[in-house]
Amino acid sequence: DKILKGLLTDLNTSGSRSDYQTLYDALSDFDRKNITICIFESDSLVFWTDNNIQIDPVLQLNMFNNLPLNISNGWFDLRTIQDGKFTLLGFIKIKMTFPYENDYLSNRFASYINVSPEIKVLPHPANHNIYNSEGEFLIGLDFSGHDTIPGYIETVLSLAFILSYILLLAALHYGYKTLSCYFRNTYLLFIGHAVDILIIRFVLLYFSFPDFIDHSRLFYPSVFASSFWVPSLGDLFLNLASLFAIGYAFFHKLHINDLTDIRSKVLKFALAHLAILFIFAGFYWLTHSLHNLVINSSFSYNLADITSINAFSVAGFLCFSLYLFSFILFSFKPAVFVVHVYRSAWQISMVLGAYFIALYLFSSSIPNFDFYPMVFLALFFILIIYIDKTWQKNRLFTSTVLYIVLFAI
Repeated sequence: DKILKGLLTDLNTSGSRSDYQTLYDALSDFDRKNITICIFESDSLVFWTDNNIQIDPVLQLNMFNNLPLNISNGWFDLRTIQDGKFTLLGFIKIKMTFPYENDYLSNRFASYINVSPEIKVLPHPANHNIYNSEGEFLIGLDFSGHDTIPGYIETVLSLAFILSYILLLAALHYGYKTLSCYFRNTYLLFIGHAVDILIIRFVLLYFSFPDFIDHSRLFYPSVFASSFWVPSLGDLFLNLASLFAIGYAFFHKLHINDLTDIRSKVLKFALAHLAILFIFAGFYWLTHSLHNLVINSSFSYNLADITSINAFSVAGFLCFSLYLFSFILFSFKPAVFVVHVYRSAWQISMVLGAYFIALYLFSSSIPNFDFYPMVFLALFFILIIYIDKTWQKNRLFTSTVLYIVLFAI
């Protein structure tokens, strides 16, 4: 809808046919592969982006109802927008249904739909149905031709894969720990460690490896899905495990003395302000991510009703914990550094108060931002100050209290 509205606005502004191709070239490669756009000017078809659609059946049946259509050689979700002399049709690819297949023609779902091509799309309700946001039926899915595996094998394979990935992260950690004995620049090793983790996770996610994982319910988008980078609850857990591993390395590689020993006061205070901004951004990411975790889940997090808690709920709570632990690992030492730079509690209060006031004034311009959770960020700084001022033997206890408080929140 946004793409069509943007094109229509540009067309009404220019009104020249020579600009059609220019408008199309501005689309991303992803949109070109998955969306077919037809432009009508005064009831005449003047431009189309590809030949995937036979437009005549659509016009004859007047199927401009913004519903999935089985036309030409596939299933498409039709979106229509009209203004003045221009009418734009956008056909979002769902699945191709060619009468035969070869090296060039394949009856697969669109690239953004990560399901088996053996699943059939039906125009009538089936065991698995897709509805729009208003509860209207769109299409049915037939899994009868889809190879399935027994539930217990699915669970064992999923847990084995997750355990293997965790062991891989542990092996990387000990590998770089061994290398640190031969290299003095530990920060460069940390960057290499983080890049290796990100590359491995990206390869597994981009190539959907291993293939059997797609058959596991833990990796079904119907249980939880947020974006391409977080297509399932299992992928979210692996992403957070990767983030936790990077945070753990960051916590151990960053030494407060390296920052406090900087002689330039200007540079030291500049780094302190960057650390505060980093923590504020991290807390915004934390609250936003936890909100999405609950909203995009199809299972319950209601601990008041223990009967509603299932295995997916437990996995969700583990992800919840990883979010919190990752935030603490990344923000703890930068917060301690800020406390060391501003030795006086009064100075720290004044600086942080200024940041909170500025954030409150500009909070209305930040999308999907709620200022009230930032009160707990203030509590986080207070606990950091307390931890820094207490004896070493008390730090474990106060850190545990800090985690319990954040988890409860």
